[in-house]
Amino acid sequence: METYVRRDGEYPQDAWEVMSRTDGEVQMAPCGGGFVVRIPAESLEVQFRPYDPATDLAPFQAVRVTGDWLPEGETLPAYTRGERWNGWATPVFEKAAADRLAELGLVTRAAGLDAYIESADEGGPAQLFSAEQITVEGKDLTVYSIGTGFWCWEVSV
Repeated sequence: METYVRRDGEYPQDAWEVMSRTDGEVQMAPCGGGFVVRIPAESLEVQFRPYDPATDLAPFQAVRVTGDWLPEGETLPAYTRGERWNGWATPVFEKAAADRLAELGLVTRAAGLDAYIESADEGGPAQLFSAEQITVEGKDLTVYSIGTGFWCWEVSV
């Protein structure tokens, strides 16, 4: 899918995905979820610019996140670039926070892999969350994107 950013906006809050394109019309929706809108094809390049990861992608920032599945009042340390999935935060976690999710029974360590597994829901496939490398303020970190794109994470205030 093609991603565009409003000319006067910033990624990710002003990012849109092109859903379909014809000679005269473009259908697009906000990245992370929202209603599909139709605009004249000639307006696309006037109102939007193509997304460029080299200049648009924000650096990772430390945050605390929560979800309904955590004990009341509990938050976990995480990192995010501010991107959204269906309006929800998309955090990544260091091993200590990932292990806390395992203690709560939400995931299990994958035997023989540097990863965590979420059990299959109602006969659906299990999700594997493998280790990834990110850099935060010049420091390389190993993180796991547990629930990102699947669970409804919220950044704590």
